[in-house]
Amino acid sequence: MPNAFTSFDKRLSKIDHTRQAMARGYTSFVGSDGLIVIRPRRRPLRLPIKGIALMALGFFGLKGMMLAQIGLEGYSERLTTLQNGTLVEQAGAWIMQVEPATQWIASNLGPILH
Repeated sequence: MPNAFTSFDKRLSKIDHTRQAMARGYTSFVGSDGLIVIRPRRRPLRLPIKGIALMALGFFGLKGMMLAQIGLEGYSERLTTLQNGTLVEQAGAWIMQVEPATQWIASNLGPILH
C-alpha cells in the first residue's frame, strides 16, 4: 500500500509541475497520430547581462584602485612575485596584469585617493 501512495504522490507532483509550467504559456500541435498535443512553452535561456557587466566593472574598479593606491612599481613587484609562484598564483598574475582599462581607472582615481 505505501508503494501505491508514493507513486500517486509522484504523479500529483508531476501534474502540479506541469500546471506551473503551463502558467508561463503553452504551445499546441497536431501529432503524427492526429491528436492535438499541448505542451508548456520552454523558458528561453537568459543571460544576466547587467550582473555580468556590474561584476566586470567592479573587478576593473578594484584593480584600478589597487594600482592607484600602491603605484605602478609596487604593483609590478607584486605581480612578479605571483608569476614566480604556483600555477594558481600564475593564473592570478595573468588576470591581475595591467591593461589600458586598469591604467585609465587608476589615473582617474589617483588624485581622489591621494
